[in-house]
Amino acid sequence: MTKSEPDYSLYTDDELLDVMAHIDRYSYPDRYNRVKKEIENRKNGVSSKVNKRHSKLPIRKGKKSARWGVLVVWSMSILLAIYYGEMPGRAGTVIYEEDPGFFVIYLIAFICVGIYFYNKRDDT
Repeated sequence: MTKSEPDYSLYTDDELLDVMAHIDRYSYPDRYNRVKKEIENRKNGVSSKVNKRHSKLPIRKGKKSARWGVLVVWSMSILLAIYYGEMPGRAGTVIYEEDPGFFVIYLIAFICVGIYFYNKRDDT
């Protein structure tokens, strides 16, 4: 490979497929074969430079203090909803005295969604 020829190991999968779709295989048979080989290697699990390059990027985590702030506000909203017996909703306020069963289900759903997002997210 000369300096003027592209290094297909640095291409993303989408870029390789685009090259395969648009390359003139009769004018550039060597390039065509290299692209084809790179695609086959990736399908077989052979790592490429692009995968190694992206794996070195650091994973950004959210600030722990922000997560604790969200946890405090979320917990307070649950406690206030239980104390006052009201929770705001899309169709209006859900009131415990009017429909206790729906209020409890709504509260449990709110708690479950909060726990899910708190545990599954890296940032807030």
